[in-house]
Amino acid sequence: MKKGFYIAAGIILVIAAFLRFALVGYSFLAYCLICAAAVVLIYGFLLRRRKKVLLIILSALIFLGFCLFAYMEIPVIIDSRGDKDVDADYIIVLGAGVNGSKPSLSMVNRMTPTIEYMASHPDCIAILTGGQGDGENLSEAQAMFDYLTAHGVDADRLILEDKATSTEENLKFSFEIIGDKLEESTVAVISSEYHLHRAKTMANMLGKEVYGIPGRTSYPVLKLNYFIREAFGMVHLRVYGI
Repeated sequence: MKKGFYIAAGIILVIAAFLRFALVGYSFLAYCLICAAAVVLIYGFLLRRRKKVLLIILSALIFLGFCLFAYMEIPVIIDSRGDKDVDADYIIVLGAGVNGSKPSLSMVNRMTPTIEYMASHPDCIAILTGGQGDGENLSEAQAMFDYLTAHGVDADRLILEDKATSTEENLKFSFEIIGDKLEESTVAVISSEYHLHRAKTMANMLGKEVYGIPGRTSYPVLKLNYFIREAFGMVHLRVYGI
């Protein structure tokens, strides 16, 4: 029975290694599985040594950790559904990675609702926000502009903000572009569904209530990876602010 803990930990570590080294974008889930394997090994060790008090303490800590995780994760899940029937004057499209000059899958996932929203709201203006990072031949804003115009969106309805390097700067710089019209304007944010809660929370911290429009992540396991990561991102935001 106790050997089963070590076998289980080994299987978990193999899966973690596959996610970390064989796939792209699953690193956080892999690290979570490594932590889970460590917990399984500790449980097996404590059972073998009959350390009942330590087992109780470890179980209590894990339970409290799950409670904290649920407290942070539930609002992430709720906001991931987005806000319906939003008639925004401006939409802020948060950038995602660019592979050389090619939009990443996350960026394409955010472009789909942007195209749909711009088509159904002809008076709306989109602010495309995101600077140029390592391994990117152009800014995220420019990559989104190129993608959207290639898919029929009028360039006159697109504003580029190409300096931001974080979600906070995405929002702050976009609000500065809107300027004096910000207070009287309805603003929505388009981002990956798992990221909407943190983006809306940051906007509130910056003094503006925004609505959320989700871009759906294509792959279920990748979505799980990002949803788990987002709970930890919210802990960091609540502790350290923006």
